[in-house]
Amino acid sequence: MPQFSEKKKLILAMLVINCEMNQLTENESMEYVNRSFDKNISRRTYFYSD
Repeated sequence: MPQFSEKKKLILAMLVINCEMNQLTENESMEYVNRSFDKNISRRTYFYSD
């Protein structure tokens, strides 16, 4: 996983939780997180933060 600050890790975790709560598909989740996080993350990073 890329080196993110603790604040960025927390934001990323909350975005992933939001995706799960809203039952987004993997593609929808990746689009949402990349748009909201202001940085493109890999699929691996997305699932690592899960």
